[in-house]
Amino acid sequence: MTNWIAQTGYVYDANGNRLEDPIRAYQWDAENRLIGVSHKSSPGRSSHFVYDGLGRRSVIEERAGLV
Repeated sequence: MTNWIAQTGYVYDANGNRLEDPIRAYQWDAENRLIGVSHKSSPGRSSHFVYDGLGRRSVIEERAGLV
């Protein structure tokens, strides 16, 4: 019997935050807020997020990958 769930390529941390999928890697802060996403196929392509004192996403920074 094949375990399809194990073959999806999704990885989660102990808090249930997705760390990896087949396309991207994710970074989380100590409050379980998404702070970064990087694209595996484009090493320089990423997104970074900053939150204000109320926990609202206040800055989104996009970086383009190398062409």
